[in-house]
Amino acid sequence: LRYARTYNILAAHGPKSFAGHWELYSEAADGAYAVYIPGNTPAVIRTPVIITDETWHHVAMAIGSTDIVLSVDGTEVGRVPNTRKPLGDAGKWGLTIGALQERSLGCSGILDEIRVSAGQRRPTAPAAGPVEVDAKTIRLWRLDQEADGWTPDETAPTEKARGLVTHTAREDLGYPTVRRRMEPA
Repeated sequence: LRYARTYNILAAHGPKSFAGHWELYSEAADGAYAVYIPGNTPAVIRTPVIITDETWHHVAMAIGSTDIVLSVDGTEVGRVPNTRKPLGDAGKWGLTIGALQERSLGCSGILDEIRVSAGQRRPTAPAAGPVEVDAKTIRLWRLDQEADGWTPDETAPTEKARGLVTHTAREDLGYPTVRRRMEPA
């Protein structure tokens, strides 16, 4: 990520008005990695790790039945109890990458891979190469493999319904600004 002077949204689930909303982002002002999960106590989980230093970082959030764990580059950097009640319609909204669904905030930087997994993964050091699909992988998008405004899901590369569709791009920035949305099945 490039800039710490504004929020950078890495991924968000549903609009902010949705009870099941969550978002991974960097804090404005200092660029610290954080997560916002309304309905949880605390709702904001802020880490001390700065991710707006123009270097690649592997960031993760694992939501378990008892706790929420944040990691950066394979190191656990935050853990809080999961106090949010289960939501029956959590799949109602899609996943937005590089922006809030409302498009009020975006991301100044480059996002490379997005993986959604079943169950909690333990923080591990970043892979030397591309992340591979394994038994826990539900979805995996390699954003550098976009073609014609579509990024395939590596778990089912020929199924367009599972891919990410580009909504907007900022060609004037000289680097990709990713604003993609995965619609629920």
